[in-house]
This record gives sequence, C-alpha cells and structure tokens, in this order.
Amino acid sequence: MVRVRAEDLASKSSQKSRSCTTTGEMKHTMTSNYSNVLLDNLDILATCASGLFAGASLYINLAQVPSLNASLSTDEHWKYFPSMLKCAAPSQSILAFTSGIFSLMHAYRMPQNFPNIWYTAGILMSLIVPYTSLAIMPTNNLIMDSVDSTKATTKVYTSAEKKKHLGKWATLHTPRTVATLAAFGLMIYGLKNK
Repeated sequence: MVRVRAEDLASKSSQKSRSCTTTGEMKHTMTSNYSNVLLDNLDILATCASGLFAGASLYINLAQVPSLNASLSTDEHWKYFPSMLKCAAPSQSILAFTSGIFSLMHAYRMPQNFPNIWYTAGILMSLIVPYTSLAIMPTNNLIMDSVDSTKATTKVYTSAEKKKHLGKWATLHTPRTVATLAAFGLMIYGLKNK
C-alpha cells in the first residue's frame, strides 16, 4: 500500500492553486510575453524591414527603370508611372518607418549592442520619408497630375520633357537606394556582432 505524506499533499495542492490563474491574469501574462518577444527582437524586425526596402529600391534602380526605358516608349512609361507609384509607395513608406523606429528603439533599449550602429541605421531609414516628401514628391506629383485627365489644369508635356522628368525621378531615387543599402549593411553588422 502506498503511503502519502501530508506534506506531499499540501505541496501538490499549493502547486495546483498557483497554476490555476484567472483568465485576466493569463491574458496579461500572454500579452506581456508577446510584448517581450517583440521588444527583444526589434533588431531582427528592423533588419528585415530594411532589407525588404533596400531590395525593392535596388530592384527599381537596377531592373525596373532600365527595362521600362528599353521596352516602352517615353509616353508609355509616363502613363505607367502612376500605377507603379501607387503599388510601391504604401509598402515602402511602412517599411522605412518601421525599420527606422525599430532600429532606434533597439539602440535605446540595448546600449551594450553597438548603439551607434543602430542609431545611424535608424536615422538613415527614418530620413527616407522626409527625403521622399521634400525631394521626390514634387516630381511624383508633376507626373501624376499630368496623367490625371480629370484635372482641368493638366499640363501637356512633350516627349523630351517627359523623358527629362522620368530621368530626374530615377536620379532622385538613387540616394534612397544607397541610404537603405547602407542602413541594411549596418544592421547586418550589428546582428552579426550581437
């Protein structure tokens, strides 16, 4: 026959009562765990967002714009530009913002993990949005407005003017590509030396 000691029963009873938590406590614990997982991996999230942005940006510079220039007439490229912009702009702005903020948060939270690298990468990514607004947006708007036939003030551009503006846009896009590749490289270095 098995003898059970009173201390063993009391110990098991207290363990059961500790493991039985209310739903609210359980939700709080789960939320807290998810928050910790997110905060503990800001560097990885920032690097992923930066890598996606840098890859898309590099693709535009090295493949999309040259292939559009080679395969479409200037007028066709001009008409295609708004749909390209509408597809790329939302994801690119979200990726730049997310990468910049997460990188800066990681540098602040983990000062022992090369904070200057993460601050620099975060600043580079964060500057993409104002650079786009100040430097590239006027050219974007010029092209978008000229293609929009619903506007009464739509200016008609010659083929040479269209080519000039499309070339200007590609030139203005290059610093974004360089900045994001630099930020991505810094983040990879920061992850490697974690």
